[in-house]
Amino acid sequence: MPPMLGQIGAIILIAGTSLLGILALLLALYGLMIAFNAIGHILAASGSRRWIEVKGQVSTSQVVEIKPRRKFPFSDARIFAPQLQYSYAPERQEITGQQLNFDPIPSFFMPIAGFEQRASQQIVERFPAGTEVAVYYDPNDINKAVLERSTPNTTIYVVTGLLLVFIGSAGALVCWELLKSFLNF
Repeated sequence: MPPMLGQIGAIILIAGTSLLGILALLLALYGLMIAFNAIGHILAASGSRRWIEVKGQVSTSQVVEIKPRRKFPFSDARIFAPQLQYSYAPERQEITGQQLNFDPIPSFFMPIAGFEQRASQQIVERFPAGTEVAVYYDPNDINKAVLERSTPNTTIYVVTGLLLVFIGSAGALVCWELLKSFLNF
């Protein structure tokens, strides 16, 4: 333990370092969650290469504003997303789908990383209502379908996740070494 700190100072130093170490580990776990989520979407998109292609038709194509589940302080940002609905008929059974692709943005990111209005508008313009489209559906579950067998944004999520793992792990290691030196073990 560093000399001249006193008992209360030492307790505060050890508690603070421990708390920082825990926060660093949580950051690393959060990074793992982001990276694994993106990798899962990459694998799902890869598996969809074996899905069956059928003709479908877009019935709804519009840009909608999403109301966040919770209000973020100091944020009046408006969040927009494309809302697509299409129908397809595998095995002569009419089914409605809404999934565009395998975008890795999970729902808990939506308040932070929602689509910009312009990006949403571009998607809506690519798939206007009434347009005939190729629909790819899972032969094992005909209710699972996409219009694009792609994974946009995955590289940034994998890199960000791994970067958070690295920063969090390094921070936790530094805190551990500090605690060891404070406690002399």
